[in-house]
Amino acid sequence: MMFYRFARMVARWFMIIFKGMKVEGLENVPKSGPYLVVANHESYFDPVAIGCALPHQVYFMAKKELFDIPGFGLLLKKLGAFPVKRNEVDLTAVKTALKYLKEGKVVGIFPEGTRLKTLGEFHEGAAALALKASVPILPVGLKNTRGFKRCKVVIGKIINELPYDKNELEKGARFLREKVKELL
Repeated sequence: MMFYRFARMVARWFMIIFKGMKVEGLENVPKSGPYLVVANHESYFDPVAIGCALPHQVYFMAKKELFDIPGFGLLLKKLGAFPVKRNEVDLTAVKTALKYLKEGKVVGIFPEGTRLKTLGEFHEGAAALALKASVPILPVGLKNTRGFKRCKVVIGKIINELPYDKNELEKGARFLREKVKELL
């Protein structure tokens, strides 16, 4: 936790000075307890921007390949990230996310599954995880984290009830996407 706080402090200065980061909607962040952060994914700076904007440590799902990079993989683990195998149902990643949420932690996920210049379609995994975890969902819209423009983190209103069930995960993915799209 100490390392995370130090890294967040350094990253926050970087994001404010070099990216001109602005944050809107902090009043929407739960004071405590577990919640799932669902956001669009523009660039490698996205987890940094979210981690700097939110007052709680965020445990991000990150593609497994990043953990294979010497030194960087260790850094990700120290920051609380955990690997997910993309393009398949990764039960280990799901169990890890559920464990963290059960412990009262905050888990972050990028349902597009990859970085995109514009908002892409959301995979059903985030919708399934939200149902299974039964925790509030915090939608976050990220703007201009790619390139040299001033970046913005827009935090939406917390979602406590989901308008879909386990047989409607495609509908759930569209619902979560729409909530993030409203913030962009």
